[in-house]
Amino acid sequence: MRAARVFALMLLMVGCMAGASFAQSYSNATGTFDAKIGVVPAELPDGGASLPPELQTVGPDLYVGQVTVSKSGGGYSVSFKGSREDGAKLIINANFSSDWVGLKFGSLSVGSSFESGVIIGDDIAHLISANINGVGTVNGKNQRVIAKIGAGGVVERFNINPAPGPLR
Repeated sequence: MRAARVFALMLLMVGCMAGASFAQSYSNATGTFDAKIGVVPAELPDGGASLPPELQTVGPDLYVGQVTVSKSGGGYSVSFKGSREDGAKLIINANFSSDWVGLKFGSLSVGSSFESGVIIGDDIAHLISANINGVGTVNGKNQRVIAKIGAGGVVERFNINPAPGPLR
């Protein structure tokens, strides 16, 4: 499958690779922080073209929750748990090498809303693996997306299934 930026695929929150010249804008501080993930493929650097075709028609969705960053031994663990206004959930778990420079927060237009506190970047070059499980808008209807992302952001596999009744 095609390579994609992992947090972009996490129901396609906007993600960018951290370049050396931009490293000062990223933070790998440990702890739990309020965060938002915006699903807006058009805001990806390539307009979403690098995503598998089935995932190019997702969103716009906004998930509000918390991101937890922890460091242990040889790397970082990052998790996001959030939900949309209607209760649909998004859960992301990722592991990064010890060279990971972190996440970048900023503002993003999601649908007709301009949101601050959105994760707009992530040092995907140091991703080891990630798992994504969430309910979001795919082709105009609620669907569950489950994905496994490998090193460097390569989409190893994904499934799109009908969303469960209560959007869990």
